[in-house]
Amino acid sequence: MKIVLCGHWDTVVGTSLFPASTAEIPSPSCEEALSACARGMRQTLPELEVEIMPFGPGDAFVAACQQSGGAVVPLNVPFDCQDARALGSRVREGAQEGRRSVIEAGHVASVDLWFSFLAGMAGRTSSELEERAEAVGLREVVASVVAQCREDLGEQAPILAATTLRPFNGMASMLAVNPDLSARTDVSMSMASEWTRAIDEADTTARSALPLLNGTQPRVTSLPGSGAGGGIGAIVAACGGQIRDAGGYLVEVTGFAQRVEGAHLCVILEPYLHGPLLAESYLPALTEVCAGSALPVVAIGMDSSLSRHEIAQWGLHGVMLGVDSADALENLGRRVAHTWLRRVSRSI
Repeated sequence: MKIVLCGHWDTVVGTSLFPASTAEIPSPSCEEALSACARGMRQTLPELEVEIMPFGPGDAFVAACQQSGGAVVPLNVPFDCQDARALGSRVREGAQEGRRSVIEAGHVASVDLWFSFLAGMAGRTSSELEERAEAVGLREVVASVVAQCREDLGEQAPILAATTLRPFNGMASMLAVNPDLSARTDVSMSMASEWTRAIDEADTTARSALPLLNGTQPRVTSLPGSGAGGGIGAIVAACGGQIRDAGGYLVEVTGFAQRVEGAHLCVILEPYLHGPLLAESYLPALTEVCAGSALPVVAIGMDSSLSRHEIAQWGLHGVMLGVDSADALENLGRRVAHTWLRRVSRSI
């Protein structure tokens, strides 16, 4: 019997929106969580074939890309990131080595990471660009740096794997809404307008130098996912890169559809099973593939507000909950083996 065990155990976003656990035991890493769950299953059914796949944000995204091979440089924007210059520098270094970077990003806490990221890609410092902006204006600085990055990166312009569809600007954008869905009050309308115009004009100016790309195109700040990573999505698009759905990207590069062939059950680790979080998670991409193969799916988490109807809506057949520890996950693995796997084995 074969089972596909995938997902992640990144609790940073969840604990920022929901009460954090008071346990003194540190939260297990993605690798530790998946291994503990698999260990519990094998203790109950030693003959079980368990295929483990990290699949999610943060370290899970990087690990999934590395396991799939290829020449890309996998990176991610942490939820609590305050300065993305180092990230931009790594994109620049990768391009100089002939490697394209893929950056995983969602709806993060900061709104101005785009500026430090742009500085890093251009090999500059944020303070240097700020001083120039004070002297000649933000629009001129952003336009010149975006043009430089387009030329320097060329075909190695990065891919932004977005877990959020929020644009850079607009009523439902990352400038208007906090990750907890409350209204932002720390960004003035004048500041948002200045940032938006600077990025859109930089993109328009850069594209005007490329005749084949002329024509009516949407503003980069209105593109779905352009608000990912504190506006890094908009900068990636303006510099000639792509914005991709993160879940769809990982399904493609990991060959998930092929790896679930012949499996009897899929177990997904997703710490917080709440509608608003699942809407910007990797779970829908996984359950969509499993549905196409008529594969039952069980989610393991530590907190859930899903009703039975909502569980079915998200493509799940069952949910199991436990506390945030490796021992609890091992126990949940045993419970899956005693219940779902025995039920599946009787139907084979």
